[in-house]
Amino acid sequence: PVSSLGGFTCTAWFDVGEISEDGHDDLEGLDASASHIANLLSAEPADVQVGIGGFSMGAAISLYSATCYALGRYGTGHAYPINL
Repeated sequence: PVSSLGGFTCTAWFDVGEISEDGHDDLEGLDASASHIANLLSAEPADVQVGIGGFSMGAAISLYSATCYALGRYGTGHAYPINL
């Protein structure tokens, strides 16, 4: 369910409570999505180069995943497990 849509259940990478700079970030949802992508990518052979990207929420989670890799950890502090 997406809070900004009145709790309507739809396909989304993470929850959006409010569309503003002051809105709450769903770090647990962002980390869960970034972890899902990391798990998918970890199954790829080492010699295969894969790009990640997206539109709207997909672009946001791609950038978040890249940030987690650069920092070496998810937003909640857990280690980021793969090399992008």
